[in-house]
Amino acid sequence: MDATDFCDLDKEDPSTKLSFDLYENLNHEATQQSGSLKSYGAKEQDSAIYDRRKSGHRVTVERLLWVDGFEHSTVDGEKSTTEQEMTLVVLKIVLAPQEPGTKFWYMKASLTFQDMEKSGINEPQVQAWAPYKNLEIWNKTVAHHTKSGKKEGSLEVGHSAASATGSWSSESEVSWDRKFHNEGRSNATLSQKTLKRTGVTWVVDQNNLEKAGIPQELWVAVLLSRPTAEPYLATFEIDARVGTVEDFRNKTRRFFGFGPDNTVLFKVTPRVKEVCCYEGKDIKKCIDVNNLGALRSSDDSSMLDMKLGPKYQVEAYQVEAYQVEAKALERPGNSWATTDVSKDSQSKTSPVSEENIAQTATPAEEPAISVAAETIKPLPQVNLPPLVVGWHSPGTMANMDSNRLMGLEECMARLEARLHEQDSTIIALQQKLLEKGRGGRS
Repeated sequence: MDATDFCDLDKEDPSTKLSFDLYENLNHEATQQSGSLKSYGAKEQDSAIYDRRKSGHRVTVERLLWVDGFEHSTVDGEKSTTEQEMTLVVLKIVLAPQEPGTKFWYMKASLTFQDMEKSGINEPQVQAWAPYKNLEIWNKTVAHHTKSGKKEGSLEVGHSAASATGSWSSESEVSWDRKFHNEGRSNATLSQKTLKRTGVTWVVDQNNLEKAGIPQELWVAVLLSRPTAEPYLATFEIDARVGTVEDFRNKTRRFFGFGPDNTVLFKVTPRVKEVCCYEGKDIKKCIDVNNLGALRSSDDSSMLDMKLGPKYQVEAYQVEAYQVEAKALERPGNSWATTDVSKDSQSKTSPVSEENIAQTATPAEEPAISVAAETIKPLPQVNLPPLVVGWHSPGTMANMDSNRLMGLEECMARLEARLHEQDSTIIALQQKLLEKGRGGRS
């Protein structure tokens, strides 16, 4: 496709729906065996770049985040004054079966960038990506196979009035184990102009023993470096294949699928129109656009050290539930400790008034059992699940969750203090009742 055939999204109104013509390969095996596939346009409304529908299943791709920034380089431990133009791209791929027994068993997706000029001087370069930078396998199963065989033979020899017969047989058995698993892998693609990394391809395969399909949702991310702020072109391709349970059971070659299809080249101009939609808003809260290089893994600079996918939402709800439960345990009138983490994240504590306990629960001559605020030790630091997409970098994690962790620790400390307070009251009441009982008997 000529580089001049592109759609300039920067000049379009976000509320305007755009239609992209998709490429359809009529010679593809899926097309030949399951009939001609209907061609659908990928309707765009600010985020979607691909939408393909067929009877029984659907594939969509959305841009959650497409944000520009910089990477600060360090020299001898000090931050350099030079800034490298960077771009972070996060896409959400949804493979949605819509009929019982239908599952996606294979997917191959590619995101590619190129310069608008033929020279390739302003061509973006892929610096890091996720997931599956290294081969990942899960859902491991083992199948045990046994093959046995038996051979038999006979021989008969006769001469004049004499004859002899003989027979022989042999048996053999061979057994072995075969391992199966789901598999996710990826690789960088090279530019034909500059022979540098300008794209990424992700591949996901199912466990062929269980045949339960592949994950229905996959988030992918790419970190780009750009020589300049000049516009560049991007394209997305996908090949997703679907099979039915009956097809797998009969071990037929019949299957349904998409593609490989691709969107047309679309133009992207840095810092003109930022894309931040849906879950991408949560991701942006946790990154520093002026130091996107911090997202690289310390062990592998070409791997993004970030957690992607819908699982972060479950973890977020769990943490929020913990915080709500802790707040529900607070009652008015308890003055064991007060915390203000909104201003300086510094905890301020004041001891409980011993007069209140003595007047309500113990005789005047008996001091109440009290616990000093200094004896309450803060809870140890724990790796709580992040509120949004979690970065594994300890420094970033500490900056993001310091206020939240301290607030949670203070809630737990106040709860422990109230428990000590209640224990003291119960003991004092028991002592008082015991003394009254002894006085009555005397």
